[in-house]
Amino acid sequence: MKLRKTTLLFALIFSLVSHAQETLYNYSFFTNSGMPGFYFFSKTNAKSSSIKNIDQKLPVSKTIFHTPGNSLQLEYVNAKNGHWQAIIYHPDIRGQDHFKRVKYLSFWVYNPSISTGENDLPSVQLIKIDSSIGANFEFETGGINSWKQVLIPVDLNTNPDDPAAIIGIGFSQKKDDGKKHTIYIDDIEFLSTDQASSIKATPVIDHAIGAAKHIDISWKPALDSAIRFVKIYRSAGSKNYQPVGIQSPLISRYADFTGETGKTYSYKISFLNNKYQESMLSAPVSAKTKPMTDDELLTMVQEASFRYYWEGAEKISGLAKENMLGREEMIAAGASGFGIMALIAGTERKFITRKQSVDRFVRIVNFLEKAETFHGVFPHFIDGATGKVIPFFGMKDNGGDLVETSFLLQGLLTARAYFTGKDSSERMIREKITAIWNKIEWDWYKQHADSKFLYWHWSPDQGWVINHTLIGWNEVMVTYLLAIASPTHSIPASMYYTGWANQDSTGQKYRSNWGGTMEGSMYYNGKSYYGIKLDVGVSNGGPLFFTHYSYLGYDPHLITDKYTNYFTNNKNIALINYLY
Repeated sequence: MKLRKTTLLFALIFSLVSHAQETLYNYSFFTNSGMPGFYFFSKTNAKSSSIKNIDQKLPVSKTIFHTPGNSLQLEYVNAKNGHWQAIIYHPDIRGQDHFKRVKYLSFWVYNPSISTGENDLPSVQLIKIDSSIGANFEFETGGINSWKQVLIPVDLNTNPDDPAAIIGIGFSQKKDDGKKHTIYIDDIEFLSTDQASSIKATPVIDHAIGAAKHIDISWKPALDSAIRFVKIYRSAGSKNYQPVGIQSPLISRYADFTGETGKTYSYKISFLNNKYQESMLSAPVSAKTKPMTDDELLTMVQEASFRYYWEGAEKISGLAKENMLGREEMIAAGASGFGIMALIAGTERKFITRKQSVDRFVRIVNFLEKAETFHGVFPHFIDGATGKVIPFFGMKDNGGDLVETSFLLQGLLTARAYFTGKDSSERMIREKITAIWNKIEWDWYKQHADSKFLYWHWSPDQGWVINHTLIGWNEVMVTYLLAIASPTHSIPASMYYTGWANQDSTGQKYRSNWGGTMEGSMYYNGKSYYGIKLDVGVSNGGPLFFTHYSYLGYDPHLITDKYTNYFTNNKNIALINYLY
């Protein structure tokens, strides 16, 4: 009994430590609109009164803001016996699910006119997950033509570490003077403290590089936990620096799209704390936008894509995160396969040296060798600190994911073919990839011996509870091709037609359900869309990632079945998408 209690205590401590490793985000409702004109995550309504809107979304101002580049504009008329309301919703960002404790609602308000007095301001409410509206709060602007922080103590009456019970912040009519008023709101978020944190780090820009119509700047990583944002200033000469953007301290670069070619710009950055107090400015750097050839443009795009996997990798494993900004410790198996190929492309393009690449791959294969697998199959999501499964999509998804493993493996097999050196490191990379490849029990994922299909998931404690058969046309052809090719746990080649290209009622129902049409439900299609014949594909071919994922390792020119050649079919789907 004593041993059991000790074990449980250790497990609890380990769980808390693991939880603490993840980045804690501020629960935010608005920082900047990602599109011009209006804020997508907002909604307005009015009766008799009015609130300015664009398709019932709040407009944004790109000239008046607290943090660059925009703020919310509330322009309203308080009619007698009228009502208006504007709701700003919390945007759910995948992987941003660990938050700082909630003690205050904070937002910044700007009043441009003396004609809007304190009594003319709206009320503020918390909008709960059941759409009920909390109590009204009132606030003041504290003056004209200056930004003021509003801090409202908040009691969620729930777990203060989990603010997800609040889905939005509402502003609504309080008085009925019948006049038009305008205020600006920015940086709406929950805060854990009303005290200012002290920034000790010094901002240093490493370099600025000019492209055709943007400047890419990067800086020394901002590791100080007191930093809320990095603020970017730009000058078209060497004077009159203007704020143009902010960046998360978790990212150490910023792309400033100026829209002009052949012009020199200078940049400085500063750090902001949780009270938006500003550090000293960095020394300036300059760069010039320039005309680019097609080859230079494509290199720029490829290098930017490569950096996501090189600079943005999970720090222990060296593998790809599910997304940025999200969980900092969570690896996505399939994305890591794509990232492995990106690292090889980056090595070949001299974005990094071969030694740098080898060092990263040594770290990758050493991690994967020890990571948790299920009959050799990796889970969709893996904890970078422990190598254990993360059931991110729910507790049923706590085991092997055959499709994500396929995407990972095609990257690994590419790396095995690429690192042909005789030195011990490159030889070790090849040997460990071979061991991973040989360990995968593709035949286990048939579920039963005479199965027509492979199955997507298996759980160690719930078995085949998800029960998802792998049926094409979609992104999973590679799973059947690899399973057939396995040197140790292969499936019969006949399963390509009985499973992937299945034509019985199971396959027809599966395709027609997700495609919403019978076109292509027999696997082959044969119809023409926009004048282009489609041999295989549901409806008009489906999303383009169907034509990408399975052919990162396999050459579609060389894959022909009784229905089509898959380079031709993929080209036609791309053309149909283009014409659509």
